[in-house]
Amino acid sequence: MSQDADTEMLVEAIAARNGLPLPEDRKPAIIGGFVELEAMCARLRTTNLTAADEPANTYGFAPITRIA
Repeated sequence: MSQDADTEMLVEAIAARNGLPLPEDRKPAIIGGFVELEAMCARLRTTNLTAADEPANTYGFAPITRIA
């Protein structure tokens, strides 16, 4: 079985497990998006990110306490 067929079966299984319809006319775009998402997740898992790499994801009390 080819990787394309495996990916298609995986997307169909995920959709069926979650009760989501998978229209035939949109299936190629959905599968393409799934492949892109898998690639992006793989890149994120192999990158050693620190808190400094994502400053928008940090939290501090200074902005809150300035008001008081």
